[in-house]
Amino acid sequence: MRPGLLRALLLGQLAVVGAVGSLGGCLAGRPVSVLMIPLLIDQNVALPGTLPRWEPTDLGWTALVIAGSTLLGGWGPARRAAHATETDLLAGVQGHRRSRPARALGVLTRLLVAGGLTAGVVVSAVTVHRYGAVSSTAADASFLGALGALVLVCVLASWLVPVLLRGAAHLPVPGPAWHVATRTALLESRRSTATVLPFLIALGLVVIMFGSARMGVGSVRLSGFLSVFGLALATAWSGGVAVIAMSAGRRRRDAALLSAAGASAGQVRAAQVLEGVLHAFAAVLLGLVVCAISTALIAPASGTAWAQVPGRLPWVEIGVTGALTLATTCVAVVVSAWAGHGAGTATVLRARD
Repeated sequence: MRPGLLRALLLGQLAVVGAVGSLGGCLAGRPVSVLMIPLLIDQNVALPGTLPRWEPTDLGWTALVIAGSTLLGGWGPARRAAHATETDLLAGVQGHRRSRPARALGVLTRLLVAGGLTAGVVVSAVTVHRYGAVSSTAADASFLGALGALVLVCVLASWLVPVLLRGAAHLPVPGPAWHVATRTALLESRRSTATVLPFLIALGLVVIMFGSARMGVGSVRLSGFLSVFGLALATAWSGGVAVIAMSAGRRRRDAALLSAAGASAGQVRAAQVLEGVLHAFAAVLLGLVVCAISTALIAPASGTAWAQVPGRLPWVEIGVTGALTLATTCVAVVVSAWAGHGAGTATVLRARD
C-alpha cells in the first residue's frame, strides 16, 4: 500500500473515532449537565433557573471540531507510520524520525512559547509590585500570573520530567527494583511526561485556587472547584491512566526478565510500584514549583506577610491530591502489568508493544 493511501486510511479512521466520540459525548452531556448545573448555580457561575438545552446543530459542530482536532493531533503519527518500513515495524522500532530542521523548529517553538509565558509572569509580578497589596488590579495580575506559571511548567514538562527521572535514578536505593523502575520510566520518557501532565495540572489548580483563597485573593469552596474543574480533571486523569496502560508491553517484559533472572514476585511487584512512585514524585515536585511561583505572586497582592505564608498554603488539599496521584499511578502501573500475567515468560519476551 502506498504511503499516501495508508496515511489517508489512518486519518480517516481517526476522524471517524473523533466524530463518534463527540456524538457520544453530546448524548452523555445531558445527564451530566443535570448534575452540574445546580453546582454552577450555587457558585454563581450559572443563573438561577438555568436548564440544559439540546440543540441538534450542536452535534454537527461538535463532531466537526473534535474530528478536526483528532486529525491535527494524528497527522504526525500517521505520517510516521505510513513511512515506516516493514523491518522497523517487525522489530518494533520507530523508523521514520523527524529531520533536524523539524526538530530544531519544534525546540524553537517551545522556547518561544516558554519565553512568552515567562514574560507574562514577569509582567504580572511588576504589576503586583506597582499597584501594591489589596488592589483588585494586583489581585487579577497575580492570579493570571499564577495560571501562566502553571502553563509554563506544563510546556517545559517534556524537558523537566526526564531530568527529574535521571536525578531519581542516581539515588542510592538498594536492590534491582529501583533500577528497573527508573529504566522503564526513562525509556518511555515521552509517555512518562504525558502521564505526569494531568496530575501536574490538578496539583497546580489546587495550589492556585485554594492558595489564593487562603490568602484572601478570591474565594473558592470545594464544591465550586469540583463544579468548574471536576469533570475536566477527571477526563485528564483518565488520560494519564491510559498513557500508563500504553506501556504495559514493556512493563511485562521487564517483569519477565526479572523473573527469568531469579527475582521473586515481590521484587517484580516492587519495581512496578516504584515506577508509579516516580511518576507521582515528578508530578508533586513540579506542582511544588508552581506553588512557589504562584505564592510569590499572590502573597504580595494579598498583603500576606512572608512569615505567614507557610500557614496559609493549602497543605491539606495538596496532600490529598498528592496521595490520590500516588495511589492512581501505582495502581495503574501494577494493573497494566498484571493484565498479561497468564502468558509465559518466553511469550512475553518475544512480544512487542
